[in-house]
Amino acid sequence: ASAREHLVGQARLLVAGDDLDIAAYLIQSLDVHGYLRTTNEELASELGFAPQQIERVVSVLHKLDPPGIGARDLREC
Repeated sequence: ASAREHLVGQARLLVAGDDLDIAAYLIQSLDVHGYLRTTNEELASELGFAPQQIERVVSVLHKLDPPGIGARDLREC
């Protein structure tokens, strides 16, 4: 399985429904270094969800392995 498929598999253990859909979208949006370069507001607008829901799912990404996945910068990593 690819790294992205592995991450989606991990996310599936932690979230379901809309949150899983958001997690899969976020995982596909990661850059080659595993960073998420889009703001919660931009993602909320693209996906039609509240920024708070996006933030909740981003926090789930931060729990996935490897550490640092979904960070927006080195400090957050």
